[in-house]
Amino acid sequence: MTRSTKAAVIGLLVVLIVAAVALVWYILQPQVLIDAATLSVVRDGSTITVHDLVADEAHTFKVVRVRRSEGVTESHSAVDTATISIDTIPHGGLKITDKTAGMVYIVKRKCVSMNP
Repeated sequence: MTRSTKAAVIGLLVVLIVAAVALVWYILQPQVLIDAATLSVVRDGSTITVHDLVADEAHTFKVVRVRRSEGVTESHSAVDTATISIDTIPHGGLKITDKTAGMVYIVKRKCVSMNP
């Protein structure tokens, strides 16, 4: 290898390491999944926190990996208040019903959907 080739390889390695560190830093930041006037949902690592802004309450859920045979097979009501209802759904998701705004949000591992 020539001197210029070694310098180019070292420069490329430095760029790749910096890019990898930046990607890890971005992934570890809390992500706001839903930001509405009446509620917000924040994912911070494996923790999902639902902030009920009307009732000034917070509900926290921990996402864990389980075998498919041990997982949730049907919906289960986790929280039911006058302003929101939170159900756990099969395969690691949450169904959040915002009763004050009349919206239904589905939060899964990789996506968020909403229905009025």
